[in-house]
Amino acid sequence: MGDLAEVASYEEATRRFDVVNLADYLILNAYMAMWDWPNNNFYNYRERVADGKWRFAVWDAEGAMGLYTTKAADYNTFTSDLSWNESQGFNALRTLPLLFTQFARSLEFRTLFADRLQRHLFNGGALTSTNILRTYGDLKTQLDPILIRVTKLPAHMAYVENWVAERPAHLLAHCAQRGLWTGVQAPSFSIPPGEVEAGTAVGIGLAEESGTIYYTTDGSEPRVDSPRYREPLPVAGLTRVRARAWLGQTASPSSAVGHLP
Repeated sequence: MGDLAEVASYEEATRRFDVVNLADYLILNAYMAMWDWPNNNFYNYRERVADGKWRFAVWDAEGAMGLYTTKAADYNTFTSDLSWNESQGFNALRTLPLLFTQFARSLEFRTLFADRLQRHLFNGGALTSTNILRTYGDLKTQLDPILIRVTKLPAHMAYVENWVAERPAHLLAHCAQRGLWTGVQAPSFSIPPGEVEAGTAVGIGLAEESGTIYYTTDGSEPRVDSPRYREPLPVAGLTRVRARAWLGQTASPSSAVGHLP
């Protein structure tokens, strides 16, 4: 595929790999500071068709969030587990560090990675503390009667609460060090996604009054040649607004919201 820092090589790589899946897979494992990974316990697969893409799946992941491991909430997965250089050569156990290192050379992939961090760690995303604690609590409610009967103990809760309180800030700092997170604030929207009256105007803003916002209304990637946001946008039909802010030459992650009149 060549040097993935080159746009043509990266585009070729996207025809072979599901890069959204790859980013999400790496973010999840890094958030959890997964033990015995990435040199073990990973699965990748592809459909045996001409345009089948490689995807990755979590496997054997009971050692996470500091459980059964010495990896604390400030553990840096990127420097400790996902680092690779040419002197190390290649073997199957170094597949993920090699792939991550090569993909991280691409500005397009680093931008995508930041977008996925924004999606999962903010605004009700899958890795927000509220959602993790709700999901874990639901499972705990179902399993505790069995665990108490068999082991005399309920499922642990404190270590999960401590992890979700501490891990996100460390993870974002580590991503910033690796060029995967810029720290420029993503735009927010004046109304939540969902059904609205026709003609309802959607405002886009930044909590801090700095940066220039560009947007699209079809869900496509906003770039500096996209429309510049100046006033609220009326919803006339199915609309998926995606916006990104620029502070000088540095872009924020994108944020998106969908509306149906």
